[in-house]
Amino acid sequence: MVEELLSTLACENSALLQTDDEAIPSFDAFECPLTKQVMKDPVVLESEHTYERHAIEEWFRTCREQHKEPTCPVSGRVLSTTELHSNLVLRKTIEEWYQRNVASRMQSVVDRLTAVELMQDVDGALDEILRLFNENPMNKWKIKSANLIPKIAKIWSLEGAAYFRSKALEVLDRMAVDDADNQHIIVKEGFLRFSVRSLGSKEDEEKANAARLLYHLSTSSLEVCEVLGTEKGAVIHLAGLLASKDQDLSQLAEKTLRNLEQVESNVLEMAEAGRIQPLLARLCEGPQETRIKMASYLAKRHLVKSQVKLVAQSATRSLIAMLPGTLEAKEASLGVFLMLSSLADNKSLLIEAGILPPLLDIMFSIHSSVNNRALKLKECAAEVVSKLVSSRGSWENASIDAEGTPLHSEFVVHNLLGLMAHARPDWKHTLLQILTGMASSPDAGEEACEHIRSGHGVRICAVLLSETSVDSHRLHALRLLAVIAPRLGPDIVREFHGTEMAARLQALLRSTNTEERAAAAFVLGAIPMTEKEVSQHLDPELLEWTLTTLAGLKDSKRGRSHTRLLSETIEGLLGILLHFLRSNALSPPSTLRQHDVMTLLVNELDRQGEFVIKHRAAMGIKCLSNMAASLCRKPELPPTTCFCFRSRPGKLSCSIHPGVCDPADSVCMVEARAIVPVLELLEEEDQGVQLAAMEALSTLLADSSNLRGAVEELGRVEGLQKILELFYGLQKGELQDRTAWVVERIVRVDDLAKSLSVDTKLFKALVEAFKFGSATTKALAQDALTNLKQLSGVSAGVRRKK
Repeated sequence: MVEELLSTLACENSALLQTDDEAIPSFDAFECPLTKQVMKDPVVLESEHTYERHAIEEWFRTCREQHKEPTCPVSGRVLSTTELHSNLVLRKTIEEWYQRNVASRMQSVVDRLTAVELMQDVDGALDEILRLFNENPMNKWKIKSANLIPKIAKIWSLEGAAYFRSKALEVLDRMAVDDADNQHIIVKEGFLRFSVRSLGSKEDEEKANAARLLYHLSTSSLEVCEVLGTEKGAVIHLAGLLASKDQDLSQLAEKTLRNLEQVESNVLEMAEAGRIQPLLARLCEGPQETRIKMASYLAKRHLVKSQVKLVAQSATRSLIAMLPGTLEAKEASLGVFLMLSSLADNKSLLIEAGILPPLLDIMFSIHSSVNNRALKLKECAAEVVSKLVSSRGSWENASIDAEGTPLHSEFVVHNLLGLMAHARPDWKHTLLQILTGMASSPDAGEEACEHIRSGHGVRICAVLLSETSVDSHRLHALRLLAVIAPRLGPDIVREFHGTEMAARLQALLRSTNTEERAAAAFVLGAIPMTEKEVSQHLDPELLEWTLTTLAGLKDSKRGRSHTRLLSETIEGLLGILLHFLRSNALSPPSTLRQHDVMTLLVNELDRQGEFVIKHRAAMGIKCLSNMAASLCRKPELPPTTCFCFRSRPGKLSCSIHPGVCDPADSVCMVEARAIVPVLELLEEEDQGVQLAAMEALSTLLADSSNLRGAVEELGRVEGLQKILELFYGLQKGELQDRTAWVVERIVRVDDLAKSLSVDTKLFKALVEAFKFGSATTKALAQDALTNLKQLSGVSAGVRRKK
């Protein structure tokens, strides 16, 4: 009976295969009664009914689990055996039907993709292809033989193609998997470009399908990887997908980029897109030619801060190893180091890795006469060094050779100065910058300045100041002079003799270049000058110009952010003013009164954080206060009148000076209301400022005959307590010496000494000063304790009276 059924099916199937229908329907006999699906492995039971093998096996398993006898699902007959017999004839018939059906469906797909009457037809055709892929892996070869890829390419750019684009990419991806021929055709038909564009799609599915296709294409060959890497936007889009929230998409992009990394040109494209790790890997591990190429590329690119740090951390030692190599290797490596050394965070790393010895070897050993390239190498090496020493760091403790020679050694400094004679203009700037950086260091500056002095650095700067044809030479020479002036001031002054250096500096005060003006003022203000030297080298008209300029800058103070140049200018001008104020002969009273110098200096005390300005302003106030006694007018009162202790009608006399100090043009601290601002300086953190304030306050107590008036004036503004509070915490030093002198003068006033005798903090501070202070402070402390009746003996004040 079974044989008759199969024979009938075979005949009907043969007739059916002659039809041209799009899809050939299946017979009921092809379907499993259990699954209702066309069978792939039909088997016959004892009951002569046919089932899908896995379905009937599952049926029998269920019967066993339920402790039932096996039965035929269709007839319900109890089976004496569960033996299964393959129905080979039916299986072959089904396969023939399926293959004919696949061929018919494929023809329908081809027709719809060729005609393209409706977008829905194209979409349906693509759906059919995907179904064929899913039904049977072997269908892939039939799909391949249908040559569908060019047809999909033709309809890609049609109007409305966006409707099926994502599905088309999925189809192409299925075709590309493990099929080199299809991959080649896909690339040839331009789908690389289409896929790259889809990476930027707003549709997530289209983007994901494009990424999958590109990944599978990138596994095919290096040629395809090279073409894909050159496709506009490919690397950028893929790099952008690395940050996708879709982890699968991000991993696809990562794997694709890793495949592309096999091609050197792609590595450079990735670096352009911000992915520099592949480039760094080649720079560190590649052959010399590749390393030079990668370094040359990096040297020409602008990297963000995080990338610059990554390059330094990953490739510094490899780049240093290139410095002793060929000219090309040196050029490429130095180009990268110019970039790396610009970032402060990298400087210590570069120095600790050992960059200094090869840099100095290039600067000092390569003969620049060889060619311009060699000279350029020396200049680049010098520029890197200048960047490394531009800020405080590990360079001060770094060695340049096996003997432990420091960078700021005499050998290096003298060689730098020696190179100045034959250096090109740009290189001179760099050499001056290196010297400026060394001299600026708090740790190495003193030693560097000494080597600059012994190497005639001041004279070299003087020569550069006279080179009017190269403005930048002057500026960098001025910057170096400004740094070394506090330490090499006497050497600079000596250079004034027999040269035009002093005149040149004064002329630069009127330069149109703001930096030149600031640096020239800073140099002139920082160097120590005697009264004779001021008279010899400074133009008398400079005093009035300085005062006028300072007055013009007064609006730039309080509450505003100060630039470095403004601060340097004011510091320098105050220093120049001090040169004149330290000599009465060089400071005409008429000029001082005309410009209200005391008020000008008091205003400068209010600059936040500007310790040098405050120090110099306070020292200027001291100089003016010292002049006050000689400039005050004598009061028109009977000669027997006592000005110190009696009240005076209309306050005709100053409480400090033996005469009348005019408030309108006075240099008196009392009339100028300078005492309180100066007292406030005692609360500054900088001891130099505190010392200058004490120097200024000391002028109030200089006249022993009028100590009471001065002390009363200080008490009136609550200055006595501030002075004592400062004294309580001082250690041995110049500030303690000066403060002890003031305290000793204060306690000479009997009334005040009596009230202070019970001040235990003052007693303790005086005892400490007496035990551990300098010789001067010990004597002053002893006198003060005697005045306070804490020691027996005669104080210095009493001895002087006698």
